[in-house]
Amino acid sequence: MKNKKKIIFIEPHMDGPRGHHMDSLIAKSVALRKYGKICWIVSNKYKQRQADIPKHVKIINVLDTAKRGIFFFNIKNTVNTFFLILKNFFLSAVIIFQLLRRREFSWIYPFFYNFCSFPKYLPSIFSSFENLQVNQNDQIIFNSCSDLNDYELAFFLYFYKKNPPVFHMLIRSLPKFQKKKIKTPIYFLKKININEKNNFKKKFFLYAETEKNKSIIFKNYRIAINLFHDCYFFSTKTRVTKKINIGFFGEARANKGFEKYLSLIKEGHKLDNGLNFTIQFSSVPNEFVGTKKEILKYIKKNKTVKCIPKYISYTKYRKFLTTIDIAPIMYDHALLDQVGSGVVFSCIANEIPMIIPSNSSIKKKFKHNCYLEAVDIKDYAKKIIEIQKNYTYFLQESKKEAKYLQEKFHSYPFLDRIKKIT
Repeated sequence: MKNKKKIIFIEPHMDGPRGHHMDSLIAKSVALRKYGKICWIVSNKYKQRQADIPKHVKIINVLDTAKRGIFFFNIKNTVNTFFLILKNFFLSAVIIFQLLRRREFSWIYPFFYNFCSFPKYLPSIFSSFENLQVNQNDQIIFNSCSDLNDYELAFFLYFYKKNPPVFHMLIRSLPKFQKKKIKTPIYFLKKININEKNNFKKKFFLYAETEKNKSIIFKNYRIAINLFHDCYFFSTKTRVTKKINIGFFGEARANKGFEKYLSLIKEGHKLDNGLNFTIQFSSVPNEFVGTKKEILKYIKKNKTVKCIPKYISYTKYRKFLTTIDIAPIMYDHALLDQVGSGVVFSCIANEIPMIIPSNSSIKKKFKHNCYLEAVDIKDYAKKIIEIQKNYTYFLQESKKEAKYLQEKFHSYPFLDRIKKIT
């Protein structure tokens, strides 16, 4: 694999082939196939479902996401931590011994640059890079950069190589910054300005998924970065039915509105008792076990509501999306502003009209009227009826938005840089 250019996705945050997250990764792998050999380096918890994954993708599931970073100076007053530090010290010593034995000294600068520590996942990444024979012609994509470990690892790998590969950091969310901590993602972002006069800006690119994160980075640190838009598989909605199906899907979390589902269903049935609803979710946290039981109890008495209370494979997930006609997005608007929702873009890709929280900046990403806004449960129910009565119009607007999303992915700097570098 040495001579063939490689595009390597590093994705420690995905431990299984799930939903829109997987949809995005597979779609990008297909779209970028002609520009290099596609490899994924993922969590060792990741369980492959080869039927869902393109055959041209090489998967290396080695990242030990349960371990901490490997630190020399981080001893705490607990027995468990003490033994962990001894283990990490040994691993650090082994890495250093191997590098010195090979007369490699380039690790010294990033090691001290990173406060005398090796980043999390480094042993696994080192062995993977060795096996893949990573070189300056390859491209490394951090597919969902969202915590300090991602920044540490990317900067270490960049400064470790005399002629590093190209790095693309897709920033999905900015972690909460704690002033008491010496290292934060902003510490690393500051270093970009320091290194802008050298080759750094030609080899290390950052992209934000939302306008809010882009403006935060630029306002505070004068780092001009680009937006990125995920790649998705698109489906064309052709079926015509009098029975509109309203769908809920995604993680069962408070800031994603899980506890509001049943209230909206009941409110919707007050306006039209013939409305069909489908709910899909996998794991449910303890705080929502009671909510889950209430939903299942309601379903037993009402045949117009269906529930899929389990994980469904990537293939079944995509098929499920084709059955949804309207999607109420009941997220906290603050979450939508900070994190670009995969559920929203899955709706666009599958031509599903949406109802979104009022005053959310996510609507700035839309060019067409593929959505309505709602302020509370009753308003969501009214908007469902409004879209139902004018479904042909909203469906056409959703089709236009899907086409627009496709065009955006193919015109944004991320893909342009991939093409130019390869």
